[in-house]
Amino acid sequence: MSVNSVTLVGYLGRTPEERVTQSGKTLCKMSLATQRWDKDKGEKVADWHNVIAWEKQAEKCLKYLDKGSQIAVEGRIQTSKLDGKDGKPKYWTQVVAWRVTFLGGGRGRDGRPGARSAGTMSGPAVVSGTSHPIDDDIPF
Repeated sequence: MSVNSVTLVGYLGRTPEERVTQSGKTLCKMSLATQRWDKDKGEKVADWHNVIAWEKQAEKCLKYLDKGSQIAVEGRIQTSKLDGKDGKPKYWTQVVAWRVTFLGGGRGRDGRPGARSAGTMSGPAVVSGTSHPIDDDIPF
């Protein structure tokens, strides 16, 4: 048996980006920061995670989230490969979200604190065609 599941809680490092695939599917790219204790450094350090959400879930993220928003993401880890402009393969890892929960923190796109702090959006666990090449080199 194998399991590919991840749960992350953190803050968005920038405003989510909208992308539309060649087939017309909407996706939302997000950069999520989580914290962990680094025992060698003796301090908290940030880990950055590339997250994508698809279709209706993406539309809600784009509408309600902004830089600094706190979210919880449940999804699966996916590593993708794309040949770069120089012909060399480029690899990147991202979390494909099947659930994004708005937790509060930061400001919504309308500028009000906590404006998008309520609500859970669920998308399908597996979205067909989730390995779409994205038009820029990689990843965020």
